[in-house]
Amino acid sequence: MSLLSIGSVSSGSFQGGEVDSTMTVDSEDFVRLFMGQLNPAQAYLRGQIQIHGSQARFMKLEKQLMEKMKSKL
Repeated sequence: MSLLSIGSVSSGSFQGGEVDSTMTVDSEDFVRLFMGQLNPAQAYLRGQIQIHGSQARFMKLEKQLMEKMKSKL
């Protein structure tokens, strides 16, 4: 997901330019994360989420995603 444009989410290799950070998470934790059942910070500390690259950019993205998810729940 890009913070510079509309963005998208996908799996596999990124085909468009450079990335600031990537997140690796298994499918069950991904669902729990976006249903609001898994705290991203706690999941990171437990090793359920791995972040590669800019953690600051990831945290900015995480904040935006969680705000959007709360408004839809």
